[in-house]
Amino acid sequence: MPDTWMIDDSHTKDKEQDAVWKLSGKKGWRSYVECYMLPTYVGDIADLTGRRADKTEIADILEKDGLKFSEKDMVTIGETKWHVGLNVSSSNNIVRVTFYYVEPDKGSFNESIQVVHLLAPLNKLKANKENREQFLKDISQTKTMITTFSETKEKEVPAFTDSDRN
Repeated sequence: MPDTWMIDDSHTKDKEQDAVWKLSGKKGWRSYVECYMLPTYVGDIADLTGRRADKTEIADILEKDGLKFSEKDMVTIGETKWHVGLNVSSSNNIVRVTFYYVEPDKGSFNESIQVVHLLAPLNKLKANKENREQFLKDISQTKTMITTFSETKEKEVPAFTDSDRN
């Protein structure tokens, strides 16, 4: 992580499931990156009646998490295509850029939707060019972090195979 990224325990809901970093910049600039995963399986996995969510159910999972965007596109980060969405909220004074990736269906119960938000204060972003440049730098650093996060998840979480069920 860059030197300007500090883990922010006050905004981290569950250290086992998510992480929040506070990003510092010049002249009091503060933005935040939140990283977590959402399940892609529905039903009871414990008794093996769970199943992979279909596209409609995945859209519902995203919507229930508040992932609604004014603009949406795809971006390649590393070798992976990620969805990217923008949400600007004047009432909350927040600009949120969300990157999310739905892992492919490989028959494993640990598959997830990887979600990374970059949040910044709208009023400070509008205030001057230096803040806008800092925000673009934060986006670039977030994309670098996403590459690291994805590579780490692939290495650390083994797939559930048919032989594991017996």
